[in-house]
Amino acid sequence: MRRSRGLSLVEVLASLTLIAGTMTALLLAQARSLRQLAATRQGTEAHTLAEELILTWKADPSSVASDGAFNATLRWVRKESPSWRTSTRELQEIRLRVYRGDEDAVLAEYVWLEAPRRGDR
Repeated sequence: MRRSRGLSLVEVLASLTLIAGTMTALLLAQARSLRQLAATRQGTEAHTLAEELILTWKADPSSVASDGAFNATLRWVRKESPSWRTSTRELQEIRLRVYRGDEDAVLAEYVWLEAPRRGDR
Protein backbone atom coordinates (compact mmCIF):
# COMPACT_ATOMS: atom_id res chain seq x y z
CA MET A 1 0.00 0.00 0.00
CA ARG A 2 1.33 3.40 -0.97
CA ARG A 3 1.11 6.25 1.55
CA SER A 4 -0.02 9.58 0.20
CA ARG A 5 2.55 12.21 0.73
CA GLY A 6 1.46 15.64 2.07
CA LEU A 7 2.28 18.92 0.39
CA SER A 8 5.81 20.13 0.75
CA LEU A 9 6.60 23.49 2.30
CA VAL A 10 7.45 24.93 -1.13
CA GLU A 11 4.08 23.85 -2.55
CA VAL A 12 2.23 25.37 0.42
CA LEU A 13 4.11 28.67 0.08
CA ALA A 14 3.49 28.73 -3.68
CA SER A 15 -0.23 28.18 -3.11
CA LEU A 16 -0.41 30.91 -0.47
CA THR A 17 1.48 33.31 -2.74
CA LEU A 18 -0.95 32.58 -5.59
CA ILE A 19 -3.95 33.16 -3.32
CA ALA A 20 -2.45 36.40 -1.95
CA GLY A 21 -1.70 37.66 -5.46
CA THR A 22 -5.23 36.89 -6.63
CA MET A 23 -6.79 38.64 -3.62
CA THR A 24 -4.54 41.69 -4.12
CA ALA A 25 -5.59 41.92 -7.77
CA LEU A 26 -9.26 41.68 -6.79
CA LEU A 27 -8.90 44.37 -4.12
CA LEU A 28 -7.10 46.71 -6.54
CA ALA A 29 -9.82 46.18 -9.15
CA GLN A 30 -12.51 46.88 -6.56
CA ALA A 31 -10.73 50.06 -5.41
CA ARG A 32 -10.47 51.27 -9.02
CA SER A 33 -14.15 50.52 -9.54
CA LEU A 34 -15.09 52.46 -6.40
CA ARG A 35 -12.99 55.46 -7.51
CA GLN A 36 -14.71 55.43 -10.91
CA LEU A 37 -18.12 55.19 -9.24
CA ALA A 38 -17.30 58.14 -6.97
CA ALA A 39 -16.13 60.22 -9.95
CA THR A 40 -19.29 59.34 -11.89
CA ARG A 41 -21.48 60.22 -8.92
CA GLN A 42 -19.68 63.55 -8.47
CA GLY A 43 -20.10 64.30 -12.18
CA THR A 44 -23.81 63.46 -11.99
CA GLU A 45 -24.26 65.74 -8.97
CA ALA A 46 -22.41 68.54 -10.75
CA HIS A 47 -24.60 68.06 -13.83
CA THR A 48 -27.76 68.20 -11.69
CA LEU A 49 -26.57 71.39 -9.95
CA ALA A 50 -25.71 72.92 -13.32
CA GLU A 51 -29.18 72.16 -14.69
CA GLU A 52 -30.78 73.74 -11.61
CA LEU A 53 -28.56 76.79 -11.96
CA ILE A 54 -29.36 77.14 -15.67
CA LEU A 55 -33.11 76.97 -14.96
CA THR A 56 -32.73 79.52 -12.15
CA TRP A 57 -30.75 81.85 -14.40
CA LYS A 58 -33.23 81.55 -17.27
CA ALA A 59 -36.11 82.36 -14.93
CA ASP A 60 -34.37 85.36 -13.33
CA PRO A 61 -30.82 86.28 -14.42
CA SER A 62 -30.40 88.71 -11.54
CA SER A 63 -30.84 85.87 -9.02
CA VAL A 64 -27.45 84.42 -9.95
CA ALA A 65 -24.37 86.57 -9.48
CA SER A 66 -22.04 86.78 -12.46
CA ASP A 67 -18.52 85.46 -11.94
CA GLY A 68 -19.43 84.38 -8.40
CA ALA A 69 -19.65 81.12 -6.55
CA PHE A 70 -22.78 79.01 -6.29
CA ASN A 71 -22.92 76.32 -3.60
CA ALA A 72 -19.10 76.44 -3.56
CA THR A 73 -19.22 74.18 -6.59
CA LEU A 74 -20.39 76.31 -9.49
CA ARG A 75 -18.99 79.51 -10.94
CA TRP A 76 -20.47 81.49 -13.77
CA VAL A 77 -18.51 82.82 -16.70
CA ARG A 78 -20.84 84.93 -18.77
CA LYS A 79 -19.61 86.67 -21.89
CA GLU A 80 -21.27 88.52 -24.68
CA SER A 81 -19.77 87.55 -27.99
CA PRO A 82 -18.44 90.66 -29.72
CA SER A 83 -20.28 90.36 -33.01
CA TRP A 84 -22.43 87.24 -33.13
CA ARG A 85 -25.01 87.84 -35.80
CA THR A 86 -27.62 85.41 -37.01
CA SER A 87 -29.88 86.99 -39.59
CA THR A 88 -30.55 90.29 -37.86
CA ARG A 89 -30.49 89.02 -34.28
CA GLU A 90 -27.55 89.47 -32.03
CA LEU A 91 -26.84 86.48 -29.80
CA GLN A 92 -24.92 86.22 -26.58
CA GLU A 93 -22.84 83.26 -25.56
CA ILE A 94 -23.58 81.89 -22.10
CA ARG A 95 -20.87 79.70 -20.64
CA LEU A 96 -21.24 77.72 -17.42
CA ARG A 97 -18.30 75.85 -15.95
CA VAL A 98 -18.75 73.38 -13.13
CA TYR A 99 -15.67 73.15 -10.95
CA ARG A 100 -14.64 70.50 -8.44
CA GLY A 101 -14.94 72.26 -5.08
CA ASP A 102 -12.42 75.07 -4.76
CA GLU A 103 -10.08 73.59 -7.37
CA ASP A 104 -9.66 74.87 -10.91
CA ALA A 105 -10.38 71.46 -12.45
CA VAL A 106 -13.41 71.74 -14.73
CA LEU A 107 -15.84 68.83 -14.31
CA ALA A 108 -18.22 69.97 -17.03
CA GLU A 109 -18.76 72.92 -19.33
CA TYR A 110 -22.04 74.04 -20.85
CA VAL A 111 -22.19 76.60 -23.65
CA TRP A 112 -25.24 77.89 -25.45
CA LEU A 113 -26.31 80.92 -27.46
CA GLU A 114 -29.43 82.93 -26.92
CA ALA A 115 -30.83 86.32 -27.74
CA PRO A 116 -29.97 88.99 -25.17
CA ARG A 117 -32.75 90.05 -22.86
CA ARG A 118 -33.94 93.63 -22.91
CA GLY A 119 -31.92 94.71 -19.88
CA ASP A 120 -28.78 92.74 -20.83
CA ARG A 121 -27.45 95.00 -23.56
